[in-house]
Amino acid sequence: DVHCGPKDRIGLISFADDVRYEFKTGPKDFESMQRTVNSMRTRGRTAFYSAVLEALGDLQVLGESEPSTPKWAIALTDGDDNMSRRDALGKCLPILSETENLNLALITVGDGIRSTTGYDQLIGACKSSRHKNNGILINAANSDQISEAFGKVAAAMNAGVAEHL
Repeated sequence: DVHCGPKDRIGLISFADDVRYEFKTGPKDFESMQRTVNSMRTRGRTAFYSAVLEALGDLQVLGESEPSTPKWAIALTDGDDNMSRRDALGKCLPILSETENLNLALITVGDGIRSTTGYDQLIGACKSSRHKNNGILINAANSDQISEAFGKVAAAMNAGVAEHL
């Protein structure tokens, strides 16, 4: 909650063999959100691109009504995707490149990532956008580095917001 302003909206999607909304994007109830996050457990494989596609779709819809508002999807994974729909990565790319003010931060954790090709494609779609969207890829090896990564993402988000004021 230290990085969230009064007008910010937050949603959380988890993924494994499936993709689940832990809470929908909307006003913040930090106590409820914290309980939800604390109760989350690993539960299967890694449908990473399907989860990113779901989040981007939600932000794309928000972008239609609020095109000038910066929107960020922040994705955290500790393994290679092995469960997404075959077309999920490909469907993410045009959303990232065509939606105004849609930004993506990917945080990979540990040694479970063998290939970053898909992640590089996602970040590249942001950076090649005519809207000059932001794309960030950070690798973290431990919990301290995860915390640092979220700090870097918050700084990038704040910098982007300042550009729009």
